[in-house]
Amino acid sequence: DGSPFDDEDRTLLTAFAGQAAVAIENARLFAETDQALTERVEELSVMQRIDRELNAALDVQRVMDITLSWAMTNSRASAGSVGMVTEAGIQIIATHGYGDTVEGLSDRPLSIERGLMGRVVRTGQMSLVRDVRADPDYRGILPATRSQLTIPIVREQVVVGLLNLESPDVDGFSPAQVEFVTRLLDHAAVAITNARLYAEVNAANIAKSEFVSVAAHELKTPMT
Repeated sequence: DGSPFDDEDRTLLTAFAGQAAVAIENARLFAETDQALTERVEELSVMQRIDRELNAALDVQRVMDITLSWAMTNSRASAGSVGMVTEAGIQIIATHGYGDTVEGLSDRPLSIERGLMGRVVRTGQMSLVRDVRADPDYRGILPATRSQLTIPIVREQVVVGLLNLESPDVDGFSPAQVEFVTRLLDHAAVAITNARLYAEVNAANIAKSEFVSVAAHELKTPMT
């Protein structure tokens, strides 16, 4: 009506504003919680799918291929590799995104005494290098790489393998992506152990069959 606001109006509006602030904050927190819950449910669904694929694979090569594929998809890495730790060093099992630059890499194990991957094997700790140009241990293959994520695959406190992801962006891996890949490797470690046990049992069965066959053949003549 054109009249000035008085102290009573100011007190009333301040009270309204206080209530509105509480309501806005509650709505914001609810939205964040709802979004986080949705993302968690989606991640659990993805992990269930991954588990089905890993559990169906009884071959180490297949387990590694599945692990690398899911890790790259969810981290949006431009290149990646996964390998097993042997007495001779790091045996690369699967790679993606390197083109011809890694041709023949799987033929010879990598030394654990050098490079970021070697450092991860020696320490058993994850390595997230936000800018590889600042890390003296970096041994590059792709000139475009700017950040690198290397995580050990651990089973019963022993590093049995590792996953390496590369990005052309500085600080190219978010905390959520790192957390997802870490959980993925926990599942992969179990699948790798199962695949190894299956291979050992299968080899034992083959050896037993060969022994029985040889023994039966050797006994056949004198028995006749």
